Amino acid sequence: MSQVDLDMNSGVLAQRLMQLHAMLPALTSRVLETQQTCDEAVRALSEGSLEQMLRAKDAMTHRASVATVIQGRQARAQFMPENWFSDPAWDILLHLYEAHLDGVERTVGDLGSFANTSPATTNRWLDVLFSRGWISRRRCERDQRRTFVSLTEIGTNTVDAYFTHLRQPAGQ
Repeated sequence: MSQVDLDMNSGVLAQRLMQLHAMLPALTSRVLETQQTCDEAVRALSEGSLEQMLRAKDAMTHRASVATVIQGRQARAQFMPENWFSDPAWDILLHLYEAHLDGVERTVGDLGSFANTSPATTNRWLDVLFSRGWISRRRCERDQRRTFVSLTEIGTNTVDAYFTHLRQPAGQ
């Protein structure tokens, strides 16, 4: 094999490696979603509850839908000016619902980062969501400067109903 052939093969290999590297985050996300689905199914089966298994399936379907909406919103910023769209409350709700489905907590700072808003704007929207009963706040026991935010039952049920509605065929 000549040096030119080696250089061409190296270039092709490098290009393919870059393509694989770009695909890793999406693949990792899908593997984690599949793992969570399997864990929930095993847990439901071990407890002998078909109803629990169906709820777990719905939660994972909703988790995939939330991820798709979030990815779409992030991709939109690559193609259109950011100042065309401003939905901080929606961004906050999406990430809180995602956290609920993943069983993790979010801080006020996390939510500001996700919504790409200033602390004042984040807190203003959190106040609105709190006053409507959609979220709750809890101070961190170890660090009183940190506040955890989560969806209330009303907030969870409302966002859950939205994603359930999205999965239904048009016209129903």
